[in-house]
Amino acid sequence: GKLEGDVAFVMRRVEGRSLKELIQRLKKGDEQLLAQYTINQRIQIFYQLCQAVAYAHSRGVIHRDIKPSNVMIGDFGDVVLLDWGLCKIIGQEVRSSRSATERWQTVHGQIIGTPAYMAPEQALGMIDQITPATDVYGLGALLYHFLTLTPPFYGKTKREVVRKVLHAELIPPRERAPQASIHPLLEEICLRCLFRDVDQRYPDASALAD
Repeated sequence: GKLEGDVAFVMRRVEGRSLKELIQRLKKGDEQLLAQYTINQRIQIFYQLCQAVAYAHSRGVIHRDIKPSNVMIGDFGDVVLLDWGLCKIIGQEVRSSRSATERWQTVHGQIIGTPAYMAPEQALGMIDQITPATDVYGLGALLYHFLTLTPPFYGKTKREVVRKVLHAELIPPRERAPQASIHPLLEEICLRCLFRDVDQRYPDASALAD
């Protein structure tokens, strides 16, 4: 609409904290939050996130930048996935306005996304191989971080992180965080999301949610 002659665009305000902030406080040992966000509670939050991505996948949209800073957790448990600026529309050349600018051009061979949560096909810049399973990898990396309080791969530079995403051996969640009481089946789900081979992952967020 218009407000005093200027074009106005209105969105609802999302109250709460980002998952990135929550993980940072959990890692620092915030006792109140550790008591509140048990493994079961974290799974519930992750499940809601999977459902949001599953809806997007059902509409032919791939997010491509799933990471803790793009997830907001409301004061009453609602989960919102933010920042769809890098999304890919399946079967179309349509891009968001951010992707259409020179800085965000999604050409073959160009890396788009955040390295620590980036699927290998993204890290290699293989735009034509981006599928819903690419988001599944991002969800798996986020789940790994939420459970262990450490990202699956990290380094001092983006280049180092990308190299590890492509070649380093992944430390299983229960080995990375033995104190976290992670169930073997939950670890299995997490690791299936993080296969380098796309065909070994869950095909989309709906299958992961199930």
